[in-house]
Amino acid sequence: MKKMTGVRVAINKVKRSGLQLIVLFASITLSRLLVVFTTIESSPLFDTISLFAYFGVLVGFSLTVYTFGLSMITDIQDSIEKSGKYSEQQKAMIFINLKSGFNEIKEDIWIIFFSIIFAVIMAVLKNLNLSFLDQYRITETGNVSLFILSTVGMYDVMKTMFALSEIKIELLNVKEKINTRSPKI
Repeated sequence: MKKMTGVRVAINKVKRSGLQLIVLFASITLSRLLVVFTTIESSPLFDTISLFAYFGVLVGFSLTVYTFGLSMITDIQDSIEKSGKYSEQQKAMIFINLKSGFNEIKEDIWIIFFSIIFAVIMAVLKNLNLSFLDQYRITETGNVSLFILSTVGMYDVMKTMFALSEIKIELLNVKEKINTRSPKI
């Protein structure tokens, strides 16, 4: 069973990596199209100070959500163990999915954090006044891409936390059903 579980984990990692590459390519492509065909880069939202503040808030919020989620893990594990509803294999899969969910959140937090660093790099590049950067509007495309990627990362953090909350709610419902069926002494 451990071998099969390890294979599933490896397959999920490959799928996740492929999805991340697709999201990266799509965000760069969308950003490039927006910068070329609209005036989106002139919005105050995409200046360095605004992006820096936006990313900082997202990192802080994500870390808070992550910490909150970690506090739920013990409760979820205890509820699963006490429910008596799950086989050992099901328990193992649930625990693997919980770990996977937190790994996703960590990856998303790192993406948002590195967006701060890249926003600073984009600001430095913009101030270098290099003609090819201006001609191809690379810094503007970079800033819009960073905004899109960090927003998608925050969406993923929220989606994962909502999924973990659903697990917790389901386990509370199972516990409630067990408690209502048990005779009171």
